[in-house]
Amino acid sequence: CADHLLALPGDAYLPCWVQSTFAGVEPLVAAVRSIADRSPASLPVISRVGGVFGRPIAEYCMLAVLAAHRRSRELRAAQCLKVWNSDLVPAQPTLKGQVLGVLGCGSIGAEVLRMARDSFEMQSWGFRFTDIACPSATRTFTCLDSEGVGTTLGQFLAGVDYIVNTLPSTAETKGLLSGAAVWEKCKPGAV
Repeated sequence: CADHLLALPGDAYLPCWVQSTFAGVEPLVAAVRSIADRSPASLPVISRVGGVFGRPIAEYCMLAVLAAHRRSRELRAAQCLKVWNSDLVPAQPTLKGQVLGVLGCGSIGAEVLRMARDSFEMQSWGFRFTDIACPSATRTFTCLDSEGVGTTLGQFLAGVDYIVNTLPSTAETKGLLSGAAVWEKCKPGAV
């Protein structure tokens, strides 16, 4: 959709409304900003679809958690070599009791937390930047100001076995998990 906006000729009429069919609007916002000089008075309204991505993305996230827990890549490589390596079998065969930490408690994050808690009997920890309720989480970490991010995030990361990031891409969240200092706060073996 963003590509279509950018491809419009300079004298073309701009749409008055653009509906995004994917999670996030960053590409559309960038496209609108790039055409703003052309016609600042007639910039389109951008809206997004909400509430439809939670289940499919939660399933994808739990598939990735299961694959990491079961060491699927390593097991597949050993299988291709026709080698049995019992060291690859997880000491804990299920995810029950493991801690899944989800950054972002919006509709997608809430569904990931709910699925981890209800379907896999995991502890589901949520990390959020707002006061919005996070009922799917068994424990919630809230950081309402930029001053406390490092401390609150460090406490959150120190206790989780698996990390899922569902935060929107904003100036405040970009780079949040970057740098060795952040990963040093993680529980040993966290994925």
